[in-house]
Amino acid sequence: MKEDTHGNVWIVTEYGLAVCNGEGDIQTTLRVDVHDISSMAIDGWGNLWLGTRGHGLYRVVPAYRDGKVVECAVRHFAARDGGLLSNNVEALCADVKHRKVWIGTMEGNVQAWDAQTNAFKDYSSLFYTYINETVNDIMAGQDGHIWISTAKNVLEFNPDNEVVKSYAGLYNMGVHSFERNACSYRDGMFYYGRDGGITCFKGTSRLDGTASSVDVALTDVKVSGKSILDGDFPGNCRMDALSHQLILGADAHDIEIDFSTLNYSSPRQILYAYRIKGVNNDWVYTGNDLPRAYYNKLPKGENVLELRATDSEGRWSPNTVSYTIIRQPAWYETWWAYTLYILAVAAALLGCYRWAVYRVRLRNELKIVQIEKEKSEELTQAKLRYFTNISHDFLTPITIISCLIDDMAMTYKNKIPQLDKMRNSLRQLKHLIQQVLDFRKIENGKMKLQVSEGNLSAFVEELCRMNFSVLMDKKHLYFAVRVEQGVESAYFDRDILEKVLYNLLFNAYKYTHEGGEVSVSLSVMEHDGVCSALIRVKDTGVGIPVEKQPFVFNRFYTAATDAATEANGIGLSLVKELLEIHHAQISLKSKVGEGTEFTILLPVDKSAYLPEEIAPREEITAAEELELPQEEGGITGYAVLEEKGGQGEVNGTMLLVDDNADLLDVMHRVFMCRHKVLLAHDGVEAQSVIEEHAVDVVISDVMMPNMDGLELCRRLKSDINTSHIPVILLTAKNAPEDRVECYKAGCDGYVAKPFELRVLEARVENFLEHKRSAQRDFRQEGEVKTAMLKMSALDQKFLDKVISIIEHNMKKGIDVDINTIAREVGLSKSSFYRKIKLITDLSPVEFVKNIRLKHAYELLEGGETSLDAIAYSTGFSGAKYLSTCFKEQFGITPTEFLRKRGLVD
Repeated sequence: MKEDTHGNVWIVTEYGLAVCNGEGDIQTTLRVDVHDISSMAIDGWGNLWLGTRGHGLYRVVPAYRDGKVVECAVRHFAARDGGLLSNNVEALCADVKHRKVWIGTMEGNVQAWDAQTNAFKDYSSLFYTYINETVNDIMAGQDGHIWISTAKNVLEFNPDNEVVKSYAGLYNMGVHSFERNACSYRDGMFYYGRDGGITCFKGTSRLDGTASSVDVALTDVKVSGKSILDGDFPGNCRMDALSHQLILGADAHDIEIDFSTLNYSSPRQILYAYRIKGVNNDWVYTGNDLPRAYYNKLPKGENVLELRATDSEGRWSPNTVSYTIIRQPAWYETWWAYTLYILAVAAALLGCYRWAVYRVRLRNELKIVQIEKEKSEELTQAKLRYFTNISHDFLTPITIISCLIDDMAMTYKNKIPQLDKMRNSLRQLKHLIQQVLDFRKIENGKMKLQVSEGNLSAFVEELCRMNFSVLMDKKHLYFAVRVEQGVESAYFDRDILEKVLYNLLFNAYKYTHEGGEVSVSLSVMEHDGVCSALIRVKDTGVGIPVEKQPFVFNRFYTAATDAATEANGIGLSLVKELLEIHHAQISLKSKVGEGTEFTILLPVDKSAYLPEEIAPREEITAAEELELPQEEGGITGYAVLEEKGGQGEVNGTMLLVDDNADLLDVMHRVFMCRHKVLLAHDGVEAQSVIEEHAVDVVISDVMMPNMDGLELCRRLKSDINTSHIPVILLTAKNAPEDRVECYKAGCDGYVAKPFELRVLEARVENFLEHKRSAQRDFRQEGEVKTAMLKMSALDQKFLDKVISIIEHNMKKGIDVDINTIAREVGLSKSSFYRKIKLITDLSPVEFVKNIRLKHAYELLEGGETSLDAIAYSTGFSGAKYLSTCFKEQFGITPTEFLRKRGLVD
């Protein structure tokens, strides 16, 4: 409860603040959100200050009207951001003289709110030796002194000179067990209630004076708990009181320095402070009960200890006493030790510098080597890219040369003996180009292992006999192939193994002189629990020097000892990398002048390969039938072509599409004997030709300007008007992914460049013959089986719809009209005619009759014996006409058909 300058009494309640007038009547109750109020004060400006436990400090600024409080503004100060030291405020006091509000906290802190600066100032350090508990009360006297009480002490404080006087234990006064809020100030006297009575204090003016000069003397010095003043103290330590000098040994630690003013009249009223500049620059205050300075260890050399104290009234003496403490250096702190340190550091820095220079030089050398290696690799990759690109460009000219050789062979009936040599040289050139392409494919990680089950014995024997028997005979080399039976069921990649054996055998052929021997052997063994094939390729050639053998599988390394023999250093490197892909191993034994033997250990068990490395079983498609054979001798189907060559029969219209005019001209001259040939130079031109002419088959190159062969194939196969036209693609790319791309485009076949013209011609004719054979089988089949025609899904859907229209009209007894069918399937009459003719080799009218006859066949087979009924249900004019057509179609009359099945006598 507090009274303000307007005579209003402020009362703190749990509901807020109540304001009463002088007669005790409540004027108003203000709702203020303040809890746990512990103290209250009113400053000289009428502001109400509220201290709380745990919530900080609040300032309430009331607004008056006619001396009555009508409203108030509240400001909150908290320990976190309001400048308070603690939120537990226990005591408040308004100091009108100094325009401050003094604050005491539960933790023993003392601070003041300064109205002039609108900020808090901390005075706790001045009471460090006096207050170590909760501040109970704070009061201000008329002289401006501030009285601060705790449970065990009463302090008088002069804010002007910051002098503190403690009354604890003074003159045997009862300064103990003071109660909180049990204090009062009246007529210059301060009354404090305590346990057992009241203690009264009167302020003193001596706090306002100047402190007297006080000297501080050292009374004792202890090192490691032992006083150096003892006569038996070990060590080189001594104190000279006259010269204020203290000498300590090098090993002195745990130093205790006792000091005193030697004033025994009121020792409890004296405070001390000490410092050693360079160790602790701020004054360290110590209590009057034990004036002592503690140091664990002082730095070597001179250290100045400064001491000061207060007089009996608590005023700090202006006199400061200094003592020089000299700690002798240890051996490692002497000048010669530091000289050694400097020399050692200099040597270390020099060593680090030389090491750093060496590291930088070594790093630069490594960078140079790395750069040279990268540049070499870049150059190698550039060469490979160049050779890969130019190899693709070589394929078309090689194809033209191959076609011209075949054309000359057919024209002059093999009367030119040089053609065989030209053909052999051309095959070797194709092999070298394929090596470069395979090498590049391995570099790019596109060479995938695809093993499948097959007869390894037959594969090795056929490859050796078909490709190298004639070659070895021409050089008069004894060529032996020893194949152990029992490897009929083995898992291996035919393409990889063929390339490996071709390289090894070709090297053996190249480096073996006439009259020498070359042998290939195949046996079976178990290696690491896996069934493996052991393949040896041995020759009696020039051999490889021992010092060169570790490098023969390196890229671009040539170990040829015969200067007349050229090598490119790719073959054996390619062999090793292909075998590594195949999880196989290769080794060699060689001796100069005696020959070389390469040994291959190839796992042939299915368990040796991952699931993704095993090729799925797929039926051979028509497109795969167009791949080039590898045999050296004659070509299947070529004799048939020669037999048909003089007939001059024209078998439909063929469209040739290629941007190379020379290749287009050669193919035109070959195919024009048996086909009507149309030409186009890209896909766009080909589309225009197809729109204007009825084309039976399209042979197109893949890589062309404007529109390539794949896009042309996609457009033809996606258009109902042209989806029936067979498309054969000529491609310089023969990788599995390239084949898949051709299949996805919808092609009916592909031929990889470079190809031989007679092979292309034979394969095309073979493809067309298969198609004609399927058409004949469909016509002669008694049931409607459109799958026999091997069409695309779009053509299958088209033909099924046409048949369903024909069958629907037969059931309704309606005459089948060709124009109506064409209209219902969305084609013109001419397009419908061409499509049906090319798919089935029947005109639309013949196709309708064929479907009717198939249904008549099914009715007869189902047991129907009335020919009139069958003729009526299938749309024939009578039984006689049905019999005539049935015999033409199936070679037997309906009556004979029934008699054979025992349905009629």
